[in-house]
Amino acid sequence: MVRSIVVDADVARSAGTSDDPMSSNCREFLVAMRRFRHEVVMSPAIDREWRRHRSKYAVAWLAQMESHRKVVRIDPAIDLASELAAASPTPKVAAIVDKDRHLIEAALECDRLVASRDKTARRHFCDIAITLPVIRPIAWVDPCSTDYSAVSWLRGGAKAHPEYRLLSS
Repeated sequence: MVRSIVVDADVARSAGTSDDPMSSNCREFLVAMRRFRHEVVMSPAIDREWRRHRSKYAVAWLAQMESHRKVVRIDPAIDLASELAAASPTPKVAAIVDKDRHLIEAALECDRLVASRDKTARRHFCDIAITLPVIRPIAWVDPCSTDYSAVSWLRGGAKAHPEYRLLSS
């Protein structure tokens, strides 16, 4: 099954040709997305972030995805700024989740899947999901996690298993 996955710029920035574990994990994740025919979701905000932070490897990968028509371009209709701010326990948390809310908004428009290395943002979104049910179904996967294999997750159809959803922490 083909899934549309929001890939954070932190994954694109980290993906490279070095043997560093973070670089190789992100690179292998992107390769697996292409191999298993998953799509990458690009909103205007995600595209801007990618342009600022992507690696040379990610530029080439995105061009390959474009040539295979595996880029889903969207302009999310949903705006969660006020709901996330209201559900945030502190202004600092509100600023952290606002910085990454474009990932959540894009995921809600597609298959509700996010790939990101940002553990802090994920933790805060999990806390907020307790009082903001609309974000609960989103699965947030870290390509560099040592708890599971993100590549195996892609191979298995990138399903939003409960342990990846924002309500679990």
